[in-house]
Parts: sequence; structure tokens; C-alpha cells
Amino acid sequence: MFSIAVDNGWIEQNPCSKIKPLKEDNIIERHLQKDEELRLLNACTGAYEYMKAILICAIHTGCRKGEILNLKWENIDLQNRYITLTETKSGKKRDIPISYTLLKELESLEINKKSNYVFANPESGEPYYDIKRPFKAILERAEIEELRFHDLRHTAATRMVASGTDIVTVQDILGHQDLKTTSRYSHPDKERKFKAVEALDKYNELLNVSS
Repeated sequence: MFSIAVDNGWIEQNPCSKIKPLKEDNIIERHLQKDEELRLLNACTGAYEYMKAILICAIHTGCRKGEILNLKWENIDLQNRYITLTETKSGKKRDIPISYTLLKELESLEINKKSNYVFANPESGEPYYDIKRPFKAILERAEIEELRFHDLRHTAATRMVASGTDIVTVQDILGHQDLKTTSRYSHPDKERKFKAVEALDKYNELLNVSS
């Protein structure tokens, strides 16, 4: 209404233009459940078999999709179990430890490598530039809904925090500039919440004993 009044010259300025709208918390918090992960990886068969190693890399490093697809063997130190990222969103080099699960996948890929890229098309030797279609197909096979590839990064962060890893270490692995960003990725699951309130029961038991 006020915008129309400004357009017609009835008023000089929209009195509501400086009013900031309330922020809506419409970000869907999503991370992969254990049973979903099993179904997801089991769905990587046939034409989508190559996706299994890519997904494991995402789940076990928390790397962004672009960082994973651009990985080269020169960035991989299998002996010392380290990935060194040089092409990152922040522009800063990042070192990420390799889990034993991921190490097994990388060692298998290295045996048959025909490209400088870790995850490369065997026919062209070029990296996979777009995996939206195969990822969507795998989700349908696994009957998993509302999961983005980026949620695998969220999954890695959540699991690291749940295992007791301090938030600063998680921040360093993920390559976040702001600790608040890391805190957004990590949140307690139902099991941890139950353990938290069960700890209150133990205090209550102590009170009963002392009384």
C-alpha cells in the first residue's frame, strides 16, 4: 500500500521501508541417521557404484562437495593418513585426517587410478563435475527423503561433536572462519538428550541416599 503511495507521489518515503522483518527459523536441521547411511551406501551399485567412495569421503571428512570432486592424488597422503586441501572456500590450506574407513576406499581407488583426480570418470579421466542426478537416484533407491549432499557435512560435524570432539577441532576440520557456524552444524540427537536428563536422575538418587 505504502509502495503504491510512493509511486503515485502521494508520500515521499515508505514509512515501513526501514522496518526489518522478523527472521524465520526455516532451515531444516538434517543429518544422516545410522540406518539411512547403511541404505544409502548399499544403494551405490551398478552405474552408481563410483558414488560410494564419494559419499564415504563426505561423511568421514565433512568436506564440501566441490572440495571432494576437485581432490587430486597430490592432496592425499595415505601413509600419514592426511588430506591437504588447497582449493577451499576460505582460500586457506586445510589438513584433514583420514579415517580408516575412508583409507580403505582411497587405497582401493589408488590401485586402479588413471587420473590425477581421486574421483574421476574412468573413461575421460576428468573429475565428476555434477553429481546431482546420481545422488538423487541413490536417495530414491534408498528411500531417503529431504537429504541434501551438504547434509553429509552436517552429519560429519554432528557425529564428531557427539563423540566428544571439542568444537574448536571440529571447526578446524570443517574450515569454518566463525565458531558460530560450526555450532549451527552440530546439535545433540535424541540419544544424547536422554542421557542428559538421565544424569539428573543420578543426582536425585544421591539425594535420596543422603536423606
